Amino acid sequence: MLGSERGVVEEWLSEFKTLPETRIPSYAGSLHLKKTLVPALYRVIQDPNNEEIVDKDGNSRLLSFTIPSLSKPSVYHEPSSLGPMALTEGALCQHDLIRVVYSGVHPQRETFTAQNRFEVLCFLMLCYNSAVVYMPLSSYQSACRMTSRLCVCGFPRQQQKSWREPCNRVLLDPEFMVQMLTAVYHAIYNGEWELGREALEDILYRSQLELYSQPLLVGDAMRNSLPASAPDEPRARQVLQVEVTPTVRRISISAITTASIRRHRWKREGKACFQQQGAGSRAIGAAQPFKGQLPLLGFQGEGRE
Repeated sequence: MLGSERGVVEEWLSEFKTLPETRIPSYAGSLHLKKTLVPALYRVIQDPNNEEIVDKDGNSRLLSFTIPSLSKPSVYHEPSSLGPMALTEGALCQHDLIRVVYSGVHPQRETFTAQNRFEVLCFLMLCYNSAVVYMPLSSYQSACRMTSRLCVCGFPRQQQKSWREPCNRVLLDPEFMVQMLTAVYHAIYNGEWELGREALEDILYRSQLELYSQPLLVGDAMRNSLPASAPDEPRARQVLQVEVTPTVRRISISAITTASIRRHRWKREGKACFQQQGAGSRAIGAAQPFKGQLPLLGFQGEGRE
């Protein structure tokens, strides 16, 4: 059924491509006469197997990323290690909020122009970073050298490099620099400590000159997280070290939970009952006649001797 509707849409597209520009307005005005075209367009666009949404294997082209929340554990942190959090109205509203970022379904580009070059380059770097774990060591070296050249060429920092051939400045995009930071960060922990650190400093240098906030924030976070010296080879391969069993208690002592409130109420009620029982026993003791001895006055409880 969908094949016939695709045929109607393809026929309409072939007619539209052959029209001269002078006939496009009149052709658009006569589209309402084609009763089968509009339903076919809706059916093809809303098809779940649309080639713009899924690939030939049926996998979605739209990538989704879940942003970690500080209130829930992840591979990056344990909530209990951050200390007790204030139970404000804003924190309670965002406790179960899950933020998901989508990326994909990029527009098709027929030509490589100055207007869309960074859009294409960002996508190429995204593809490289998605397969960076399979790249050889020479690829990491090339990525670091390429990053350094793009960031410092045409600036005074170029005079500090071993290569000093004259070259013009290259315009850079903040999103493209963030993608370069991803490749450099992986190279730092996979055998290219010196080249990776140098490329990271060059990106921060260029970000400060251009006042690019995105690569500056990401680069500063990366630099602050690096160890003071190059890690050994086995440890360098482990970028993220995840503890199987956390070393801290998951529930803070000062955390307010339903169980703690109920336990506190039980303690308070038990203490009140104990006080009431103690007061009742004292009142009963006062009402009974005294049978003890009063040595100072020489009296007995029953009467006077």
